[in-house]
Parts: sequence; structure tokens; C-alpha cells
Amino acid sequence: MTPTIEDRLRAHFADPAARPPVPGPESDVALRRVQEDSDPAGATRLPLGRRRAPWRLVVAVAAVAATIAAVALVAPRLHENSSTVIGGHPSTTDATTTTTTAPAPAAPAPTTVPTTTAPPPAGSTPTGPIVGPLGVLGWWDGRAWVNARGTTEVPASGGEAYQLVRLGEPIVRAVGSAPEPSHCLPPGGWRIAADPEVDESQETLHVWRIAVAGVADLRPRPVELLDPGGDAYRQAVRDVLSGLGIDDPDPDVVQVVRADLDGDGAAEVFVVAEHLADPQTLLAEPGDYSLILLQRAGDGGVVTTIFDQSIADAASQFLDVARLSAVADLNGDGRMEVVVDSYTAGNRSTAAFEMGADGGLRQVLAVGCGD
Repeated sequence: MTPTIEDRLRAHFADPAARPPVPGPESDVALRRVQEDSDPAGATRLPLGRRRAPWRLVVAVAAVAATIAAVALVAPRLHENSSTVIGGHPSTTDATTTTTTAPAPAAPAPTTVPTTTAPPPAGSTPTGPIVGPLGVLGWWDGRAWVNARGTTEVPASGGEAYQLVRLGEPIVRAVGSAPEPSHCLPPGGWRIAADPEVDESQETLHVWRIAVAGVADLRPRPVELLDPGGDAYRQAVRDVLSGLGIDDPDPDVVQVVRADLDGDGAAEVFVVAEHLADPQTLLAEPGDYSLILLQRAGDGGVVTTIFDQSIADAASQFLDVARLSAVADLNGDGRMEVVVDSYTAGNRSTAAFEMGADGGLRQVLAVGCGD
């Protein structure tokens, strides 16, 4: 019996020891006859040398399938052995791995740099008028002091806000009038009505208020009135008088003012003392005097110097009597000026003094009026 194609395929994949002998050429001839007898009538036949052998096609298909299966078995192992482990060896990680997709970083918000305007340097802003009861002393123009006498105009038109300052009193506010020429002699001064309580008919030795426009803080540091009856101040006056050739065992100390003028942490003390034979008329007699002493702490103790003095002698009938009326920052530079009122037998004046780098006091503004 001639083997079929199925039998021959089984025989091809069977154990070679049990494989039956492959039929010889005579069997191939018989096989071809069987195939030719089974072809449908009229079918086109290829020459024998070009006709496909069906069993060879099946064998090729089976071989390809076997190769694919082998690759499929090996591929997972190759992938596993060549993979990169992140975060530790797989044997030390959890069996279940959660894959998290990190969100894309948000674009940074635009940074807005705040615009700041640095405050102007202290004292660089011009002030308004500085006014006493006798008229306008002057003002600060941002670089220097300007005395009002002899100027053609004043930096005010009326309605400006003023602060009124005087020793021993709180600062009060007022509104100033428009500037007008002063009636005082010599001519060339200006007047502004900024203090509604000014009464020029008051007693001679009156301490006046000073009106200041355009300065925010007139007292950046405390200004204190101390008890003038202390013996330490009286002794300081006696010592100075002795150096001037005056013997006064009982000097009259009328003012003691303490303030840190320049903000260096060391206070200055002003001691005002006088001897007046006739306080009403101020007509002087020999031995009359008016002194303003300045005391500071020094290396060896308190150092006392003369800030202002007026001493009567036989040739003079007049004495300049001084009073401190205010200690205030008149130009906004953080340093305080000293305002002094002076009186004689027919004249009055007001002057402002500032402390220099050397610690000395110099006059920067003044206004006067006389009969």
C-alpha cells in the first residue's frame, strides 16, 4: 500500500530509529500518477520540474512555526536580564509597582520687584518760613540757610500750616497769613501772622513761640527743663564769673535746659544766669551781667564754656539780656537748633544757632526790631 502524505509527515518527525524506509523513486512515480488522476479535468498542469511539492511546503511552515515558538520562549528572559532597575533590585521591591506620571512643572509666576523710593537725605527738602514774633527769621532752601531780611520774596502765599514750639510746652498748630513787609527798622524784613496768641505788649523778658512750616518733627529727641535752683549750676556760674573778674556769691540762675542737639547720645546742658539792677527798664549798672553757659561731659568730668555773654561796665548803660525760647529741628536734618531771644533797653531780636561739626554753636538766622 502506497503511504499517504500524512503518513510520510509522521514518519519524518518520528524517531529515526523507528522511522520506516523512505520509498524509492518508483514510489514517487506512483505518487505522481495518483495526484494526476485526482486533478480536476481541464486543470492547467505545470511541468514536473516547476510544480510545488506540497509536503515540502508543510515542512517549511512547521519549521518556521517552531522557530517562532522558540524565540517567544527566549525573548522574555533576554528582556528581563537586560533591563535597568531603578530604585533597587526587583527582589527587594514590592510585587506590585504603581506607575505614577509626574505632572509637568508649572511655569513660574512672573516676579514683580516692588518699586521703592528712597526717602530724601535729611535736611535736603526746603522748608517754609521760620517765624518769630518780630517777623520772619528765614528758611532752609535744601542746601543752606536763607535770612529773610533783604530778600524780595518769601516762600509762602498764605494758608500754610505751621507748628508753634516753645520751651516747656507742647507743640501746637496754626495757619499763617500771607507775608507782608515788616514795619521794623531797618527796613527789608517780612512779617507773617502765624501765632494767634502773640501780644507785643507783654512784659519785657517774655519767651516767645517760634512758628515753623515744612518740618515734620521739630523735636526728634526730648528737650527738658531742669530745676534751676540746683547748687551745681550755681557753682558753675560762680566759677565762670570769677574768671571774668566778677564776684557774685548768689547768682540768679533762671533757666536750665537739657537736650541732645546732634543725636550723638551725649546731652548738652544750657545754664542761663543773670544779675539785673533794673529788670523793667534794663538800664544797666556796673556789675550787671547776662550769661548762657554750655555744659558737656568730658574726659575729666563736666566741661563748661560760655555760649553767650553781656557784661555791663561804667561806660555802658545797656545790657543784652538773653533767654532760650526754643530748642527744635528747624530744617529737618535731625539736629536741633537753639533759638535765643535777646532784649536791651529799646531793642529786641531773635536768633537761631546750629551746632557745627566741631561742637561749636554759630548763628544762622536772625531778625530784630528796635525803636
